[in-house]
Amino acid sequence: MGASLALLIVVILGLVIRGPLTKIPENALKFSVGIMLVTFGTFWAGEGLGIQWPYADLFLFVLITFFLTLSAIILNWLKPYGIRRRKIAGLEGNR
Repeated sequence: MGASLALLIVVILGLVIRGPLTKIPENALKFSVGIMLVTFGTFWAGEGLGIQWPYADLFLFVLITFFLTLSAIILNWLKPYGIRRRKIAGLEGNR
């Protein structure tokens, strides 16, 4: 009964927010979902290994901050490579 109710709520919520979600750029949405998956995956894997996270569930915010910072560093590190590839392919003016 609970699973059926949860399914109904998710379907209704999906129908309601479908319009606003279509306005979000696809890559931004994928990036956000990826950060959440990695954050929760790290947190739950740690709990499965017996790690006692400081501040319990609030440590999720620390992990999100860590993964966002790490992603920004990696993106900045890789940016020159992408610019160089676009120049080689002749796509620099077609941004």
